[in-house]
Amino acid sequence: MMASATSELPPENFATGSAVVNMLRQVGLAIGVAVLIAVLGTPIGTHAALDAFDRSWLVIAAFAAASALASLAILGVRRPCPTQRPPA
Repeated sequence: MMASATSELPPENFATGSAVVNMLRQVGLAIGVAVLIAVLGTPIGTHAALDAFDRSWLVIAAFAAASALASLAILGVRRPCPTQRPPA
């Protein structure tokens, strides 16, 4: 993950870029666990626990789908390489 996230960085910005990627990964993990616990709650009883678990999986799936769509939207944008000249 680190290699793909920092592959386009110039060598002088590699340390800063890898630190930002690690920080965003950790923040995302903390927010994800907090949302999961908030959705899961504290169910009382077997049926309530099963319903809360099902609801939690749906929330996780929705976040994963939204992340995938956002990634596809970002990757779909094509920018010319700064070292290449446009065709004449």
